[in-house]
Amino acid sequence: MSRRNTLFDDVMRLPWPVGLVLALLTFIGQQIALSMEIQSPIGHAFKTPVRVLGYFLIAMFLLASFVSFFNQVIRARPNAQATLLISLVKKYPDTVQRLATV
Repeated sequence: MSRRNTLFDDVMRLPWPVGLVLALLTFIGQQIALSMEIQSPIGHAFKTPVRVLGYFLIAMFLLASFVSFFNQVIRARPNAQATLLISLVKKYPDTVQRLATV
């Protein structure tokens, strides 16, 4: 049974600058929504969900940008000798099989 992709999975695949921009836009949108004068009986009840949803989205986008940046910076890269060895193995796969039998 395969796992379904969620919004969080999709956000985690974003490049890290996109996560920072989305967090900033979410914060600005939240501040605009909270600063609006709401002329309704449920005006005060509107602000709490906006705050909670805004903080959740900001935290999610910041976490996604951190994870993406961390993966980009810390990702293991082979050195020159390993790259040469990998390319030789791709070019001559039978040599590895011969060495394995010895």
